[in-house]
Amino acid sequence: MLGIPPQRFLDSPSQVIPSLVLIAVWASGNLIVIFLAGLQNVPTVYMEAAQIDGANSWQRFWNITIPCIKPIIFYNVLTALITHLQVVNPALALTNGGPAKKSMFLSYVIYMYGFEKTKLGYAAAYSVIFFVLVGIFTAILFITQKDSIFSDEN
Repeated sequence: MLGIPPQRFLDSPSQVIPSLVLIAVWASGNLIVIFLAGLQNVPTVYMEAAQIDGANSWQRFWNITIPCIKPIIFYNVLTALITHLQVVNPALALTNGGPAKKSMFLSYVIYMYGFEKTKLGYAAAYSVIFFVLVGIFTAILFITQKDSIFSDEN
């Protein structure tokens, strides 16, 4: 209709991962709601004081808003990390492992061994590996954010 060739996003090995990422971003509305709730809890007293002191909007955002919502940013990053590592539904429903096995994520492999091939030992072994990987990523996130999130300074 527009004169461009039809795009087969889920059939192309080079386009399947960006397509699934777009679906994941589209389904992340709950993170936006949490960010908005956090932004509404930024004390207006700090903003007014900074404005009186001559801070522009970028300085207020960087020096007041971001430090006030660091725990919310941390929470959203942590939950998004754990959620997006568990990509089964889009890969299963849309691509079934996808063109040239490009959408066979670890969680999909666990599903495949556990429910399609009924090799529960393999599924359990992959699940333990997956659990360790999520634990490592979570620990790295906690270690890198420990000083800025859990300190007594505000």
